[in-house]
Amino acid sequence: MRKIVNFFLISFSLLFLVSCKTESRSLYGPKGLSYDQESLVLVWNEIKDAQAYKLVINEEETIELINNYYSFEDYPIGSYRVKVKAIFKDGETLYSNTYTFIVKEEFELKIYSDGTYIYWDDLAAANYKIKYREDYLPKTHSLTENKFKIPETLKSKATEINLEVYFNGAVIYETSLLLSFNVTRVFYEEDYQIEIQGAKTIYIDGELIEEGFIATSNSLTLKKELIGNYQQQIFISIVGEENAFYLFHLMDLPFLLISPPKQSFIGENINFEFDLRGYEIIKVNGLTINEDYLIENNILTIKKEYIQNIMETKKEKISIELHVTLSKGISFTEVVYLIISLKS
Repeated sequence: MRKIVNFFLISFSLLFLVSCKTESRSLYGPKGLSYDQESLVLVWNEIKDAQAYKLVINEEETIELINNYYSFEDYPIGSYRVKVKAIFKDGETLYSNTYTFIVKEEFELKIYSDGTYIYWDDLAAANYKIKYREDYLPKTHSLTENKFKIPETLKSKATEINLEVYFNGAVIYETSLLLSFNVTRVFYEEDYQIEIQGAKTIYIDGELIEEGFIATSNSLTLKKELIGNYQQQIFISIVGEENAFYLFHLMDLPFLLISPPKQSFIGENINFEFDLRGYEIIKVNGLTINEDYLIENNILTIKKEYIQNIMETKKEKISIELHVTLSKGISFTEVVYLIISLKS
């Protein structure tokens, strides 16, 4: 009986030793993965006797490390999924649970539209909310995909669309897009300028455009050569400090102003020459025909006597702005703005 007891004691001791060894060599991967937004460093708990660690990033990149940390300083802004395992001299653990985090400094997402959907840059493990007002009532859509189908009810007006990006339940980024389906006329024969802050990228009908435009700090100019590549109608989406979407109707100019729209007064009549293309000059607002101006063929003449009278009676004025109304039948009316500079 004593021998049997001794046998069980020895067996239990061996089992205890094996159990202790197993605990020190856990099959489970490292725990405590965390990412510090300021230092840009990912860390995890050390595992005893580990000689190295194997880190997998986005299932695309595998790195072997001797330390329990890794810097993402040289990685682009974005979302990252990582997992890590410990490597021993004679084996290795399983991978840890996947940990997702975002590398960001000045975080920025592109948001644009092709007229059917609104798109934005995707972030792994992020959720999204689209918010806007329709008939004065707030609307909210919760999404997991990085696109939103535009409701038909929004395709006849201008609406501000707000995007919120959620990560681990918290809002990490917000941006907006002015979505305008109001028709804007753009003419093939002219460059078209849009007043918008800090334009960086443009899409036409959902396709990225890399040339044919000029962006400044407060405007975007579409060159006529670019406009000429399209027919009848385009959707243009602008990404930058302000994000905006427009519907443009492309057409030939109804008439053409041949002379410069701004001319300086040097003591003589001012002539503005048109290619009227079937239009007529109907009036110049605030002026009297024959007394202040003349219309002969395609030329609008502003008389020097009218200009001199303005200079004498309104000495503070530095320019005269003319509103010229043109018409083609009863259906088409246009207004052209011309300027006469009174001081050189």
